[in-house]
Amino acid sequence: MGKVITFPSKSLSTKELIKLKRASDQLDDVIRHSIAEESIPTLEMVGLLAHRLGALLANLDNKEKLWEVCEQVIIEKAFPSETK
Repeated sequence: MGKVITFPSKSLSTKELIKLKRASDQLDDVIRHSIAEESIPTLEMVGLLAHRLGALLANLDNKEKLWEVCEQVIIEKAFPSETK
């Protein structure tokens, strides 16, 4: 499948950041709708997202480095008081 992001990601242009923000907002809308309107339990949604992320990572170059970034982001978001 190829590379999803370029390392370091700080090199992204404003145009690329806007695209990523728009995609992020769309994902948030789908997740919120699924939990609130479709009554999908949050734990099941987390499992679904983990499954989809794993499937995406399986087809990428440089997946070890990308996994390190994903792991760090998950830890920082899940345990904010413990990572500062």
